[in-house]
Amino acid sequence: DVDRTLLAGLHLQKRAADRAFTTADANRRLLEHGVKLGNPSQSVKQNLVAKRAFAVQRGRYRVAQTGLGHLEQLTGRRLADG
Repeated sequence: DVDRTLLAGLHLQKRAADRAFTTADANRRLLEHGVKLGNPSQSVKQNLVAKRAFAVQRGRYRVAQTGLGHLEQLTGRRLADG
């Protein structure tokens, strides 16, 4: 769930004007694809603790470089912008 949340967050932040995502938006995006998380807030918190994401303001988060590297390692694909 933690990795799925991070991947959904990356997808959302790439499309957001402020390059950030919310827990609710990440959860909604995953539900649209049939993925139900046990505790979306806990998944975001675990990504924050692991320094794979960081808060840009209250309730809005951004995937960190370490998170991007983690996802690229998991997927075997380059996910960075560019």
